[in-house]
Amino acid sequence: MRISLKDFGGFLSSADLGRRLAVSVLDSIRKEPDINVIVDFSGVQGVNKHFCEEFLDTVFRGIGYEGFKKKVILQNQTAVVKMVFDSVIVQKRGIEPEGITAVIGEPIQTVHVERKAEEVVHKLEEKVDTQKVSSVGESKEATVVSEKEEVAVLEETMEEKRDKEVVIEKDVEEKVEIKRKSTKTEKTTPHRMKGVDKKVVKTKKVEKKVEKKSEKVPQKKTQNRKRK
Repeated sequence: MRISLKDFGGFLSSADLGRRLAVSVLDSIRKEPDINVIVDFSGVQGVNKHFCEEFLDTVFRGIGYEGFKKKVILQNQTAVVKMVFDSVIVQKRGIEPEGITAVIGEPIQTVHVERKAEEVVHKLEEKVDTQKVSSVGESKEATVVSEKEEVAVLEETMEEKRDKEVVIEKDVEEKVEIKRKSTKTEKTTPHRMKGVDKKVVKTKKVEKKVEKKSEKVPQKKTQNRKRK
């Protein structure tokens, strides 16, 4: 079992913190008597005498000085921290042990609160992640639906456009056909008119010849009469 003190700051001066640390150590030993408890001082540059006195006094009353030497390991202490602890140990080593339960009471659920808090935080994070995934899934489904609707609208618009183009093509074809027929009529009509005109001219020429002959015949008759 390892208890790290780096999160409590570089200088430990609170007697209350010393007692809480001792309670954690004693409770860990009570739960698992066969293991050692390592108190890691990494990151701690100095300690106050009040912190050390409260910590060692509580531990010694729980398991005694001999039990402390066997079960508790103070690791990564700076020279200053070790010097303060050694001086306090010399003062407190004669304390008679009373037993862990007598010192910290019956086992309660307030020990290792940090671990339980981590579990709670982990569960909350999982719940939040699940909600995010579900919300992302819903947003994706909504996006797919909206895209499908847009495609349907676009297809309908294109269909209407194609229908309009077909109608326009039919109108154009009809107009072209009408124009073609009218052009054909205009081309054939002049030829017929020309034939009619020729017949009229020919008839007029014949009429003129007949008139000339009719004029000549009376003249001859009158001349004959005069000769007689």
